Amino acid sequence: YLTATGRVVWPDGRPATGVTVGSSDSDWGIPKHSTTADDGSFCLAGLPRWGAGLFAWTPDGVSARVSLDGFGAGGGAGDPGPVELVLQPARSVRGRVLMEADDPASGALEVLAVLADRRWATQELWPGEGSCARAKVDPDGSFSIGGLASGEYQVQAVWGNLVRSAPVTIEIIAGDAEGLSLAVPPLIPE
Repeated sequence: YLTATGRVVWPDGRPATGVTVGSSDSDWGIPKHSTTADDGSFCLAGLPRWGAGLFAWTPDGVSARVSLDGFGAGGGAGDPGPVELVLQPARSVRGRVLMEADDPASGALEVLAVLADRRWATQELWPGEGSCARAKVDPDGSFSIGGLASGEYQVQAVWGNLVRSAPVTIEIIAGDAEGLSLAVPPLIPE
């Protein structure tokens, strides 16, 4: 197992005090978490040597992430050196769902955005972690999903557990993604 140590900082380099740092491995999904000290430092022990990542987040949606896949994957004996997580503001995706006016799902559709490397997910591992988010579609078809971390996402319209649109892959690097259109075919083909 690995022990990950490091610190969480704001973009200007100030230590981020009281921020939650969490990890989950991709095979077992066993969550571990800690809170940063006054100097922004953290320590998480017992992490797997493969498939682990670290996430830091605040209640207002500021987050950071780093993969630990490079550490221990080749059977290396040591723990990774200190990791620095730089908090970034949450990102959002805005757009419109195009559907027929008499579709039985109108008023109940949601849009789901899932980090591309976690396609199986339907909810976040940690609140504010930014890997998965849902939002209701407004009556005019518009939607806005907030709280996302930077990265590549698959976005699609869903009605409960029923996928209603083809997934669209987008990449959020800096700023928000706007103008996304999702076409929803008729629930019952004509």
